Amino acid sequence: MRNIGILILTFILQSCLNRDESRVNIRCNQDCITFTINVKTGLNSQTPVAGAKVELGWNRPATPIGNPGRLIAKGSTNEKGNFSFSFTPDAKELQEGRFYVFVQKDKNYHSQLNSYYGINRTDTVVSANIHLPSKALIKIIYKNFYPTTSADFFEAIPGFSSYGSNGIAVRQSETINAHNFGFYGNEPAFDKYEVTGETAGDQFTTFDILIKKNGQRIDRRDSIYIKKGETGIFEIEY
Repeated sequence: MRNIGILILTFILQSCLNRDESRVNIRCNQDCITFTINVKTGLNSQTPVAGAKVELGWNRPATPIGNPGRLIAKGSTNEKGNFSFSFTPDAKELQEGRFYVFVQKDKNYHSQLNSYYGINRTDTVVSANIHLPSKALIKIIYKNFYPTTSADFFEAIPGFSSYGSNGIAVRQSETINAHNFGFYGNEPAFDKYEVTGETAGDQFTTFDILIKKNGQRIDRRDSIYIKKGETGIFEIEY
């Protein structure tokens, strides 16, 4: 009996944690919500992305257990980066949770997830403009860090614009000697230290720079343009 109870509990938990994919791409003709999705990439998000895979869904994120929701529609963008779908929402979807659009293409692009809250009525048209950044690498070369006190600091944090879509962090390459983008005064001095990360291509990577040295604080910003699939190099002196 105990084993049967465990099996039943496991089944219930799996049902609660799995997204419902039994009603995908079912269109409606009245009392609809319409998502008009446009996917672009590059500088100022001006270049349409054809053939991007799109998922439209609803869920209710929560801790510890939310509602995984359902997959409403899936498809691919046309040559202009467009994908549109109209559907009939469930009653609870107008009362709680969020609608979302998830977009991905291939290994040369980041994936993107945008959330849409507060949609509480039918006959609604949502214009979802998605920025799908391509991938590039950034190599930051930190030079001549010779701290004299534990209060000294040397940092250059990279980032890139999502042009209104959900922000994506620059992810550091996983290496044995990987270090974050900042160095404290109680860390060893060095002539040169390189940190590599994955950033966006065909647009600018920006740097928030903070230097604490000899009791003075210096804050500034800088940027470099990196093409898709290439490696940009940014050198900074302490």
